[in-house]
Parts: sequence; C-alpha cells; structure tokens
Amino acid sequence: EKMSDFKVQLYRNQPDSEPVSFQVRRNWSMTTFKKKAGAKMSMKVKRVFLASGSEVTECDEMSANEALYLSSGEDFYKQAG
Repeated sequence: EKMSDFKVQLYRNQPDSEPVSFQVRRNWSMTTFKKKAGAKMSMKVKRVFLASGSEVTECDEMSANEALYLSSGEDFYKQAG
C-alpha cells in the first residue's frame, strides 16, 4: 500500500448511516473524490463534512480512517435543527 493511498469511512449525511470503507488517493481532486465516493454510495455528492461539521474542500484535509459525511448539498445533519 502506497503512502499516497489511505482508507476513510464514508457515511451518508443522515442519522444512523452505516459506514462504508473507501480507498482515497492523495492526488485526487475534490471533484474526483466526490464522483467516486458518490458512485460507491449510490448518491450525488456535492459537499463533504468531517464529524466535527467542518466542510472538506481538498483531499489533503482528509486523514486515514477518518469518518466523512457525504451530502447532496444540504448542511451537516448534526447542525440541522
């Protein structure tokens, strides 16, 4: 396994979403990540959030084994309401 590749846990941006393990390449653009992660989760990904609620704008901001929440455009669900 190359250092430039790492695994993350994908979640849908909703309560009780089941995690899906996903391999990320460090050199991917955010557009590529959204396309591939969206295909993996069968959804259209427009925004990506960390568990903290921070929005991810570059693959460099992701860490190995991190939980990433995929949104079709809506705000991070834990902040809603």
